[in-house]
Order: sequence, then C-alpha cells, then structure tokens
Amino acid sequence: MLNIPKSSFANDRIAIIGMGCRFPGGASDYRTFWRNIVDGRDCLIPTPADRYDVATLGSKDRAKPGRLVGGRGGYIDGFDRFEPEFFGIGPREAEHMDPQQRKLLEVAWEALEDGGQKPFGLAGTDVGVFVGAFTLDYKILQFADLDFDTLAAHTATGTMMTMVSNRISHCFDFRGPSVSLDTACSSSLVAVHMACQSLRRGESTVALAGGSLLHMTPQYTIAETKGGFLSADGRSRTFDASADGYVRAEGVGMVALKLLSRALADGDPVHAVITATGVNQDGRTDGITVPNPDAQARLVEQVCAEAGITPGDLQYVEAHGTSTPVGDPVEAGALGRALAVGRAAGAPCYVGSVKANIGHTESAAGVAGLIKTVMSLKHGVIAPQINLDELNPEIDAEALPYTIPTAATPWPAQDGPARAGVNSFGFGGTNAHVLLEEAPPRHDAPVLAARPPRSHGTAILPLSARDPGTLPEIAAGIRDELASGDAVLADVAHTLAHRREHLESRLSVVYSSRESLVEALDACARGESHPRAVDGRVLPAADRRLVWVFTGMGPQWWGMGRQLFETEPVYRAAVERCDREMARLTGWSLIEEMSADEDASRMDQTWLAQPANFAVQVGLAALWRSWGVAPDASSVTAPEKPLPSTRPGCTHWRRRSR
Repeated sequence: MLNIPKSSFANDRIAIIGMGCRFPGGASDYRTFWRNIVDGRDCLIPTPADRYDVATLGSKDRAKPGRLVGGRGGYIDGFDRFEPEFFGIGPREAEHMDPQQRKLLEVAWEALEDGGQKPFGLAGTDVGVFVGAFTLDYKILQFADLDFDTLAAHTATGTMMTMVSNRISHCFDFRGPSVSLDTACSSSLVAVHMACQSLRRGESTVALAGGSLLHMTPQYTIAETKGGFLSADGRSRTFDASADGYVRAEGVGMVALKLLSRALADGDPVHAVITATGVNQDGRTDGITVPNPDAQARLVEQVCAEAGITPGDLQYVEAHGTSTPVGDPVEAGALGRALAVGRAAGAPCYVGSVKANIGHTESAAGVAGLIKTVMSLKHGVIAPQINLDELNPEIDAEALPYTIPTAATPWPAQDGPARAGVNSFGFGGTNAHVLLEEAPPRHDAPVLAARPPRSHGTAILPLSARDPGTLPEIAAGIRDELASGDAVLADVAHTLAHRREHLESRLSVVYSSRESLVEALDACARGESHPRAVDGRVLPAADRRLVWVFTGMGPQWWGMGRQLFETEPVYRAAVERCDREMARLTGWSLIEEMSADEDASRMDQTWLAQPANFAVQVGLAALWRSWGVAPDASSVTAPEKPLPSTRPGCTHWRRRSR
C-alpha cells in the first residue's frame, strides 16, 4: 500500500478500475451490456414462468385486487445458478441464501478482477463494500410457510438485507466498512457516493459499490401496480408522450473504486474518473413519491461546483428517466435549468436513459446508468434513446439546452476532458448525482501495447478456475475477446498471468501468435484436446517441490543454445560470463566455438562439450530464475562432475567454472 498522507485524500478523484454486472438482454458482462445499448436493443420480454405466473395474475385493471399490469419486464440470465464451492459456501447454506447475495458475490469478484485486483490477495485489508438493495423477494418465499418448516439455521443470514454487503466482506475477509442501504431506486448510486467518501477519508483503500434487484415473487409488482407506477402494456418509453409508467427489471451491478492517485501508481486500469458525488432530499412535496425539480437541479449544480466546473461543462447526462408521465417532465425541466448554467452558446449536450432499454432495475438503476455512461465515455459514443416516437408535450424541446438523441451520436468536441453526469432518484425523495470524466491518458500504456513479440514467438497463456468444467467457457470468452480485434494480446497475457487469481484447475496454452492462440482456445472451448494446451489441477504443496537435474555429458550438439543466446538477454549474459572466465583460463573463446557451423563444429570433443554443457545450463538456470522459477534442490547426473551454479553471482561460480 502506498504511504499517502490522509490529509491528501479529501480532494482526490476516484478511479473506476473495475466493473461487473448482470443485466437484461443476456448481459452477463459490461461489454455485452454496452453493445445492447448502443445497438438500440429493447431487452424487455414477457415475464418468464420461473419467476411467477402472470397468466393468472395479470390484468389491465390496475384497481383489481391481487392483480398486476404489464406482464413484461427485464430479466437476467441464470438468476438461480450459483457455484457455492467457489466461494467456500456449503450447499445447505447456499440453498437458503437470497440469489441477490449469490449474484453480488459473482459480480464483486468480476469487478475486482476486471480492475486487476486479486480478491484473495485483498483478504484482511480495508476493502469497503457498499451495496444498495430494495425488495427482498426471497425473504417472502422463505417466510411464506405458516407452519414455519422452511425456517432453518441459515434463513436469517440468507434473507436479511444487511447481508447483501456483509456476505461479500465475510466471504473475502474484507475489513473495511460494510454497508447495506435502501434509498429505493437511488440506492446503488448512493452506495457509490458513500464508497467515494470512504476512500477520501482513508477508511478504505479499495471500495466496491453497487446494487441488486431480482424478481421471484409477484407481491412487489402487485404493490407497485396499485401505486400507479407501472406501465400497463409493459413498455418503457422514457420522455415519450405515450409513457404510462415504468417496467420493473432485474439487475446486479458493481464497480471497484480506488483513489485515482493510487490507481495510477499501482498501474491499475482506469475506465473513468469520478470527480464529485452528492446526495440530497426532495423534502415535503405534494406526495412522498412526487419529485422536487428544485432539489434535482440544485444537486447537479452543487456536485459540479464541488468538482470546480459548471453544469454547462457537461456533454451528457444519464437521466433517471423512469418513463412516468409525472417524473419525466419534472426531470427534463430540472436538467434544462441546471445544464444551462455556464453553458457556452451552441455547446452541445445530450440526455438519455438506459431504462428504455432494460427497464427499471430499481435499487440497481443507478449503477446501471453509471456503467452505461462509463462505456459511453470510453467509446466516445452517446447511445440512442429508443422508444421515443413523440416527445412528451410537457417537455419543451426548444427551450432545453440539450438534445435527446434517437441515433448513436459521436461524443461532441469539448475543451478539456469529456464530462458526464448520472442522475438517480429514489421514490421516497433521496436523490443522487455522480460526475464523471473520461480516464486520463496513460503515457505508459503504449509501452506494453506496442512491445514487439518475443523473437522466438512462443509464450504461455494461463487460465484457471475452481471447477474444471468451466475452463471451456473461460477459454471461449478469451477467444471471443481476442477474435474481436479490440484486445491487445500482450495486455491480455500480462493480466491473466499477473493480475488474476490462479485457482485450482489450470489450463495453459502455448502460442506464437494471436491466430495460433485463438485456434488452440477454440479447441479448448469445444472441450477437445490440443497439442499446445495442457490442463490439470494444482498439486498439494508437498508434491510441488522442484528439482533441477544437470547433465555432465551426452546431450551436447552443435546448435545447442543458439536461439536462446539470440533472443534471451538473461541467458546471453550468463553465457558471456562463462565465456569470459573460460577465456581467462584457457585463452580461447567458448562462444566462438559454440557458434561454429555444423561442418566446422568440434562439439563432439570432450574438451569443448563439457564447458559448453556447463555454460548452457548456467544460462538456463539464470533464465528460469529471472522468470521466478527456482528449484528446491539441484542434482547432477554425473557425480564426478561439478554441479553448475544455479546462481551466477555466487562466490563459488569461478571455482565451478574451473
């Protein structure tokens, strides 16, 4: 950990170093999530039967007792799938765990690894966890049996809201703040706000922040139907004249955060930068769920002021945009007032909302909008606002300083970094706003990306998993990432080797080019063997000891070691040292003799073969050590021969050469 004085934390910006998510439309990662959005995909579908039966519960009459409207929503894939063993959880306990806890564990792991953090390596450190949650469907299921037979030893820890954050902290042994919070639909963005505060106060060196919402019972949907919040036909039409309510959706999202100064010093990836955050309340309005435009506008202005800019410096705002006939015009007007402050004449600005694509994920809505906006900044593209055919007549487009784009739009030119804001409002009046900037340029990044391939053209890509059955899926994911052409192979290889946990089941792939790696990974993805792929499990520590066995005579041949001498500086330096010592003792050059052509080589003569074997093995030992491989013991096949030193700098090196 860097020794940065706590006094310097307060004004530091926050780096979003990692992201993990599960959102509707088959988006089990943020890249798929972004593709769905930028392609203008509507991810809402009829409610699956494995959630609840809308055929008997559905009605077009909101007032009908015990009935719900819409019958559609946004749903994640595999909401009930989980590998408890991966997280050290027994099957009996897992059975009673809310699927929200399960999915949060998954996306927390993914967010940390996406940020180059090894989760197990953070054990015992002050990692903070801040998670927003709202509805607890699984608790309803667990407590529904009035005979109480379903209540068991793990019911309390499996269903209580506190565990959405505490489960993560316990599982990974994180010692920083662990906070579960509920401000309804602004929960996950309030969690981000609290995480940033924790980092700036020095409470946490890394923080996880996000939210979750899953549907397993109809009760909350029926309740929200009665409250008049939901769309009768199950369509999300943010800012549209026909908008009649929102569509409930599932979502789980998490971001990994660090002080920007730490992230840059540690060489972490930076997706985007949080420059300021804020939270306020609507106070007393005409009803507890009625928004306050003054509070919304004031919050945007305050957060921008904290960052040292005006709202007019923003090029994009991700609106809360719930698709309600009251809420949309109020927010549109509040943004119009705020974004006009300090805006230069003609400076373009855009507003959109991801809820039109995926529905309203409620307690995960803020982090969904945050991840969307981060990806927009990264790609320099503002996604289209779908399902907008006719603007709500209560919204005066001509009077607004922004545009709602209905097609993918390049990010507008601006002075300074690209900037955006994210709104998220709770239906009880708690508002949150997060201000983002594009990631700063990394002057060290091109070094790795532009590094030429090793001249001998071979390397190893290490993959690992708890369950060997998941290795083909992992191989397929890496294959697809490389095949897309977006990923830099050197970066992928470095990350997998040095910034990932290496788990029990291993798959190693030898490759010489992107194409050869994709070919081998493709075979692994199909579950087929490949001559350049080796799989297996980690051996017990007692069986992992390494012995280097050195030869005396026999394996020498005229071309040995030449490729290593040409391509590996560490190997070459060790052999050159042997050459200098041999020249001092004998007056002839070992390297010259080892470089002779086949027809002129005298490698079959003992006087040359022995020192040549010695030099090659000293070079190999030095090379292996430079890669972090060291023996527990060393031996030599010819007991009468000296053991080549595996440490060229040792005091007995010259004696061994003699």
